[in-house]
Amino acid sequence: VELAPIQLGFGFTLNGVGGMAGIHRTVATEVLRQSIRAGGMNSLMFPRDPIRNAPQIIADLRAFFPPATNRFLFGPFIKLGWGTPSLITGNLGVILELPDPVRILILGQLKVALPVPELPLVSLNLDLLGVIDFGEQMLSLDASLYDSRVTIYSVYGDMALRLSWGERPIFALSIGGLHPQFRPPPNFPALRRCTIEIGVGNNLRLA
Repeated sequence: VELAPIQLGFGFTLNGVGGMAGIHRTVATEVLRQSIRAGGMNSLMFPRDPIRNAPQIIADLRAFFPPATNRFLFGPFIKLGWGTPSLITGNLGVILELPDPVRILILGQLKVALPVPELPLVSLNLDLLGVIDFGEQMLSLDASLYDSRVTIYSVYGDMALRLSWGERPIFALSIGGLHPQFRPPPNFPALRRCTIEIGVGNNLRLA
């Protein structure tokens, strides 16, 4: 449910509340992780025009949360803003998957539109997925910039974190990629560099 902004103080507003419940459903973490580069969270967290976009939203939900006997999902969502109208909006959701092995998912979106949402010169969109998997004894965090720009210049890039506290502990954190001579842990994703394209195609870019 999206609300008329409720003032929380210091310029922050509560713009929406929601949640999800899944009965005999699990989380396809890899599918969800791959979707964040294309704004996949838009189908999950406070989707725009849900009636018109219902076929796409339903298809995405089925892909993200496939059937699984005796698995259950529960969690709240909130939508926050800053400024009037909201120049910065953030969506946050926490999903608990039960029973054992327990997993906690942290879903996040950050959208920036400056100086005004109707005609932004700076438009940044970031999706984030965190997974705490107690069965695998692993914490993962992935984030991507997509459909973002500064004036006419496209902006994109990825980050990832992997932390294991099991028998073979690992830690790796990267924003935009790792050094070629560094051996990342297994299944560490390939990352796009944080890039501002200031030319046409590959003619000129800063990374």
